[in-house]
Amino acid sequence: MIIKTSLRNKKKILYYAEKLLKKNMKILQFFLLLFFLFTSLTHAYSKIGLTGGVSMAGFTGDVIAQNYFSVANSTYHLEFNDNALGFDGGVRFEIGSDKLHLISECMFRFTGSYFSILETLQADNSTENGLLDLFYLYVPTLLQLKTSSGVYFEAGGYYSSLLFFQSYIINELNFFTLSHDYNIREDLLNGVDYGYILGFGIDKSFLSLGTRFSYSLADFFQDTYKEQKAFTTYYNISLTASLKF
Repeated sequence: MIIKTSLRNKKKILYYAEKLLKKNMKILQFFLLLFFLFTSLTHAYSKIGLTGGVSMAGFTGDVIAQNYFSVANSTYHLEFNDNALGFDGGVRFEIGSDKLHLISECMFRFTGSYFSILETLQADNSTENGLLDLFYLYVPTLLQLKTSSGVYFEAGGYYSSLLFFQSYIINELNFFTLSHDYNIREDLLNGVDYGYILGFGIDKSFLSLGTRFSYSLADFFQDTYKEQKAFTTYYNISLTASLKF
């Protein structure tokens, strides 16, 4: 009788121990990650520097704002349809060991997209074509893993805030002109953007060169224009260079 009771108690203890371990597995994984970062950065160094580069950006998903423009009692649709070149520039802070780096940057981002103005959604030709310029305060934070050869891979996220913007119409001479009738307004744009970043490159102590791909997790359109089937999503591909001190 005593032996049966003892075995029953042992089974209960093992059952509750297993249940407790499964319940706290995520917490355990989190602390293991912290331990890994702590041990990797125990002999850490820090650097500051300048960073920047050129980029190509655009929009994907549902890129049409229906009935956005109203001119002479007629309505027109706005469609973002082509990538535009841009650039980033700012400062960089880095802390890390020989193989693992934590990087935070604060940059001004100049980006945008070309657009067309359509009379109907089935129209083959646009009424007008234009360019939307966007100026952001852009703050990426990344974790970078560096190999002994200097090649690195990085991943992280970003947050950006829209500082100001301007839209232009492209006239017959391919000049950019302001237009009162076809001016993109603040009611279209979401002023906050955030998303993830993936990248790779080569780092030689004081200089690093790389490429990054960033993809937004926020809808570019404000609530008024969110009747679409999918997000209007911003993406950016950039070539970057960083000079570190």
